[in-house]
Amino acid sequence: MISWDDTLACIKCGLGHEHPKVSIVHLVYDFGKQAFISTLLKSVNSIRATAPADSDIIIVANGVSQALDAALKNIEQSDKRVTVISMRRNLGCVAKNFGYNLAQGDYICSVDGDVIAEPGWVEKFTTALEKDPTVGLVGPCGVRMNADIWTAERWGGPNLPGYGFGYEDIEFFGAQTASGKDGVLLDSIPSMCWCFRRVCLAKIGYLDWRFGPLVGSDADYCFRVKAAGWKLQIVRVPIHHVDGGGGNQRAKDPSVVSLRIEHTRRLYDEWYPQRERTLYSFLGW
Repeated sequence: MISWDDTLACIKCGLGHEHPKVSIVHLVYDFGKQAFISTLLKSVNSIRATAPADSDIIIVANGVSQALDAALKNIEQSDKRVTVISMRRNLGCVAKNFGYNLAQGDYICSVDGDVIAEPGWVEKFTTALEKDPTVGLVGPCGVRMNADIWTAERWGGPNLPGYGFGYEDIEFFGAQTASGKDGVLLDSIPSMCWCFRRVCLAKIGYLDWRFGPLVGSDADYCFRVKAAGWKLQIVRVPIHHVDGGGGNQRAKDPSVVSLRIEHTRRLYDEWYPQRERTLYSFLGW
């Protein structure tokens, strides 16, 4: 159930709020464990410290605990840029859609709660999008798809040096690498940290819950961005992904691995059969 506080958040974002250049949607989820809260709050405060003064920051607390909810409300009261949406249950990728819908900026930066940001990350993203109107979505990592290895059980984005899906093995994204320099074109970028034009939402819609997290909904959205005529591009930004993000212990849990495979299969069923008609033309296979 969405709380009355969330209704107030909609009013706050929709009325009397100056139109910012950039919105930051920050998804946080503490898994019901106190140990995660300190990391999440460190992430939140790093976003606040590095976000432009005229931006809006929408924190979506997915399946929030009482302790995290209280801490976030205190932050909201102390920072006029911040709007908190507290979900009483875990809604998966759908929770990000709530944040995207409330975002007022021309550019929407989206980060997860295990991302620690350093100064300049927002500006580097938006500068890249302003520079090239043919680019619709940017991020610090991602993959190029390979139709020859993609099956219903195996993801078609190999862990190439500098790409990876691949981000699980990379902690810091600010440095240029030999194969991952700014401007490299990709086919899929994880929403762990990405930035896209708000007009994308009007043209192609939101994340599709059917594909779930763990590759599926992110890749599907990226494919739709490309199908709509935009490019995806690497833009290295100074962020840290705590414990390697997807490479942490939760991602190795058998139930999570099974879920990842299920989402990969759904994505394959949706997109791969169309490769001769659609994907081949815009994925560059």
